[in-house]
Amino acid sequence: MEPIWDTICQRIHMDSKTRDLGLYIHIPFCQKRCHFCAFYLTSHREDRIQDFLSALAQEISLYSRRETCHRFPISTIYFGGGTPTSLESVQLASILSLIHQHFTVDSAAEITVEADPETVSRSSLQTLYEAGVTRLSLGVQSLEKSEWQRLGRLGQMETVCRAMTDVKDSGITNVSLDVMYGLPGQTLETWQCSLERVLELFPTHLSCYALTIEEGTKFHRDVREGKLESRDVELEAAMHEQAVTCLGSAGYHQYEVSNFAKAGWECQHNLRYWSGLDYLGLGPSAQSYVCGMRFGNISDLSLYSHSLQTQDLPIDFLDELSVKDVARERVIFGLRMNKGVPIHALTTFENDQPWQSTVDRLIEDGLLSVDHQYLKVTSLGRRFIDTVALQLS
Repeated sequence: MEPIWDTICQRIHMDSKTRDLGLYIHIPFCQKRCHFCAFYLTSHREDRIQDFLSALAQEISLYSRRETCHRFPISTIYFGGGTPTSLESVQLASILSLIHQHFTVDSAAEITVEADPETVSRSSLQTLYEAGVTRLSLGVQSLEKSEWQRLGRLGQMETVCRAMTDVKDSGITNVSLDVMYGLPGQTLETWQCSLERVLELFPTHLSCYALTIEEGTKFHRDVREGKLESRDVELEAAMHEQAVTCLGSAGYHQYEVSNFAKAGWECQHNLRYWSGLDYLGLGPSAQSYVCGMRFGNISDLSLYSHSLQTQDLPIDFLDELSVKDVARERVIFGLRMNKGVPIHALTTFENDQPWQSTVDRLIEDGLLSVDHQYLKVTSLGRRFIDTVALQLS
C-alpha cells in the first residue's frame, strides 16, 4: 500500500489546481437488494455495521494524519449506497461529526443523504437536519405499485407520500426524487402517471434514469434465462422525451442528461463529477478523483475493515491520468450537462487530428453542435450519449 500512497501524496503535493473537495461516503448496507442494483452492498447486520463505523472512522483519521486531502476545504458531502438510512440517524450524524473534526467543511456545504422512504421517520429526519444535512435524495423509482413490486422493492407505496411530508416537516427543504423508466411492463401511460404523481409531491429536484441491466443483477439473470425481455431502446427514447416535456412544463429545467431541477436547486455534488472537479471517496468500493488520479477502495467490507485495522488505506487500484486523459474525461463528462463544454477546454486536442475528425463527424451526424463557444450534445445526441462518449474516449 505504501507505494500507492506515496504516489498519491507526491501528486497532491505537486498539485496547484485543486481548490476544494467533495466527499462521497459509501454506506454498504441494505435490507434487500433490488432486482436492478449492481452497487456493492451487504446485508444489514449489527456486527457488520459496528465494524464498518469503526473502519470508516479510521479511514477518515488516516487521511487527516497523512496531511494530504484534509488541507482542502470540503464543499459537498454525499452519503450514497446501499441505503445510508439503513443506519440509525445518530450514526450518520456521528460520521458527519467526525468529518467536521478532521476536515474543514465549508459553512455553506451541500450535504446530501440518499434514503429509502421505508427507512425514515420524522424524528430520524429531524436528527439529520440538526446534524447539518441540507439535502435528501429519496429513491422512489416508480409510483405505480405493480412496477415497484417488479423491481423487488419492499414496503407500501403510501410510505413515499408520508416520507415527503416528514422530510418537509423536519426542516430539510431540498428534496430530490429518483425515478426510473424502461422498467419491465412499463408503458408510456404508466410512466406519465408516475411523472404526474411525482410532481404532486413538489420536489426541488428529479433524477430520471433509464433502467440499465447490469451484470450480476437479478434482471441480468432473468434476461439471460429468457424470463425478461431485453430493453426497448425506442420506447426508452420516447419515455425520456416525455419526461423532458412534462417536467419542463412544470418548471424543472434539464441541466444534465438524467437530471432536472427547479432554478437554483441543482445537485452541487454531482456537478463536481460532470465538471471534472475533485472528490474523495470513503467506505468500501468508494471511488475518488483527486489531482488527476483515479483510485478506488476495496469492494469488500471484511477486507476494507482489515486493511484499516492495520493502518493501511484500503485502496484497490490507482490510475494516474495524463494531461490528455484529464482533458478527454472533462469533455466526455461535461457533455452530459446541457450547457456543454467550453471550446477552450478542447485546446489540448488541437494537434490530435483523429480526435478532431471524430468531433466533426459527430457534428455532421447531428449528435453534437457548437453553440455560443460551447460544444454540446443535441437532443438526438442525448439519446445516444453513451455512443458519443465511447467514440470520444
